[in-house]
Amino acid sequence: MRKATVAVLSVAVVMAAAGCSSKHQTGNSSLLNFPTTKQAGLGASPTTTPAALVTTTPAGPRPTSAPKTTTAATTAPRSVTTAAPAAVHYAIAINPDGNPAGQFAPADVEVPRGTVVTWTNDDTQPRSVVATGGAFNSGLIAPGHAWSYTASTAGTFSYKDGTRPYALATLQVA
Repeated sequence: MRKATVAVLSVAVVMAAAGCSSKHQTGNSSLLNFPTTKQAGLGASPTTTPAALVTTTPAGPRPTSAPKTTTAATTAPRSVTTAAPAAVHYAIAINPDGNPAGQFAPADVEVPRGTVVTWTNDDTQPRSVVATGGAFNSGLIAPGHAWSYTASTAGTFSYKDGTRPYALATLQVA
């Protein structure tokens, strides 16, 4: 008799621990929607309540305190908005003659397509930036002012200062 009592208590403790654990849940709440049963004593078979005795809520307005319902999670298609990449800027100085860095600093530049290249006139005289093939022409840039060009076409562009034909440089757009 004592071994049987210990066995029953052991099973009861294991079942209680398993029932109380929140870490080991499986399934969902729809698995708990089973017919109402009347439990008999230990070792007896349960009996099902006849359908005639089960009450249902009539159609029409729902009560204000409706029972909590569970809905399945759905994944709606996301709207993906791709922002344009930020413009890359590159600065080139237009220097006076005799500057150790040269008339254009830097003189040979390689930038990715879409880069905004800005030439700033650091000389005391108006200067300009003129591409040999006519791809760009700044016109005169006053001292202390700047001019920008968006490098949208790939290629190698030789350019000069229109006021000093000996001031040469290259812009390579990849």
